[in-house]
Amino acid sequence: MASPLKAELNPIAAVAAGVQAVAGVVGGIAERRKAEKDRKVAQAEMDKQQASYEGMDFRQQNVYDDLTVSTQAQQLANEAQTQTAADTLGAMRGAAGGGGAAAMATAMARQSAKSAQQAAVTTATQEQANQRLQMGEQSRINKSVQDKELDRTSTLLSMSMDNVAQAEARKQAGTDMIMSGVSSAATTVASGIED
Repeated sequence: MASPLKAELNPIAAVAAGVQAVAGVVGGIAERRKAEKDRKVAQAEMDKQQASYEGMDFRQQNVYDDLTVSTQAQQLANEAQTQTAADTLGAMRGAAGGGGAAAMATAMARQSAKSAQQAAVTTATQEQANQRLQMGEQSRINKSVQDKELDRTSTLLSMSMDNVAQAEARKQAGTDMIMSGVSSAATTVASGIED
């Protein structure tokens, strides 16, 4: 039995260990290079998509911005009332004389003023309703844009974190292959030493 101090290395085991070590190291280096190349391609594509995503404009047009109140119907009603009053006044002038016509004209003028006030109230009510619609729609638009901006920020952050994690995992896999090759070689060398 040989002394442990005089241990000899089996030449075949040594060559096998060397080949195995070189294969593991070369494979690990190749994997790391491939991972880095793939990472650069993926990074360029992600940067392009990210720039496009960052440039999105989420603003929207308020469909009620140009809403108006139609006063045409009120104008037609006023014109018809004025014509009716003029016709009635003309007919009364001959029958009731000057004093009766003046009293009738005064009553008609008051009625016309009252109708004009009612028309103004109706118009103001319609304008207020339009303003409520505009403000409600603008509030909805603002909330929608804010939600989309928040989603975009969250998505971009998630994309960045995923890319970093994937790149690190691939690099680590290459390093693990190198270490495995070296470890395997060391184990083979250790087991190839004869007593």
